[in-house]
Amino acid sequence: MTQHCTPPALTPAGKVKTYSYLRYSTAGQGEAFGGDSVRRQNELIKRFLERNNAEIVESIEDLGISSFRGKNSRNIKTAAFAKFLEKVRQGQIEKGSILIVEGFDRISRQNGFDTIEIITNILRQKIKIHTLSDGKTYDIEDANQLEQLIQIAVINERAHNESKTKSERSLSNWEGKRQRINSEKQNRLATGVYPALTKNCPFWLAVNESGNYEFKQHAVEQIKELLELLSQRGVGAKKAAKLLNEAGNPAKNWNANYIRHLLRNDMLIGHYQSVRAIYDSETSGM
Repeated sequence: MTQHCTPPALTPAGKVKTYSYLRYSTAGQGEAFGGDSVRRQNELIKRFLERNNAEIVESIEDLGISSFRGKNSRNIKTAAFAKFLEKVRQGQIEKGSILIVEGFDRISRQNGFDTIEIITNILRQKIKIHTLSDGKTYDIEDANQLEQLIQIAVINERAHNESKTKSERSLSNWEGKRQRINSEKQNRLATGVYPALTKNCPFWLAVNESGNYEFKQHAVEQIKELLELLSQRGVGAKKAAKLLNEAGNPAKNWNANYIRHLLRNDMLIGHYQSVRAIYDSETSGM
C-alpha cells in the first residue's frame, strides 16, 4: 500500500515555504551583547535555504525568552512562537511547509510530555520540522515514526535536565547570598558598606565595582526635595511630580502614582526585602 505524502507548500517563486524560529534565553547570547547565538542560527538558516530551494515566508523570533517553563510557547501576548502555534492550531500554516530551528531546545526545554505535545501538534498538521544543528527532518508521514519520537524524547530530556540543573544552581546561589546578607547585618551597620544581593535596586542606589550599594546623590536630593514638598509645603503628589519634572534633569519620570507607591514602600527608610518569582505554568507568568 502506497503511503500518501503531502506535497511541499510553494511560494509564488516555486520555493518551499519555510518558517524560521530563532530564540535565545539571555541577553548575553544576543548579537547586540556580544554573544554568537543569533549569528550562528542565521548562518545555519541561510545554508538550509540554499540547499533545499526554500524561502523564508516568516521569521519568528523570541529574543531573550526562556523555553524551560514554556514562556515562548504558552504566552501568546508576549511570545512570537506562541502566536505561531496558534496559527498552526487554526490551520493557517499551509500543509507541506517547513519549520526550521537550530534544535528542539529552541522550541522547548520543558519536561518530556510537554515538549513532545508541542512538536507532535505541529507535525500532525503536516508541517515538517528541520533541526539545523544535526541536519535532520522530522515528518509525521515518515515511516520511521517511532524512531523519530525516540530521538525527540532523548534530545529533549538532555535539554530539560541541563536547564533544570542551571535553575537549581541559580536558586542555590541566590539563597546563599540572601543568608549571607541576613547574617552580616551588624557588620554592615558598623562599616557602612552594604554588599549588593542583586543589581536590581531602587533608582536612588547603584552597584559599584566592588559589588556594594552606593547612593546616587542626584536622585537622593530629589527624594529629599519631594519629601519636603509633601510634608512641609503641603503639595499633593500630582503637583509634586509636575514640579520635579519641570525643574530640569529629573532623576526619573515622576508621576503621582509612583510617588504614592514610594511613600508606602519601606525601601525608602532602608528596609530591604528579597523576593523570589514563582512561575505559574497555567498563565505562563509570575
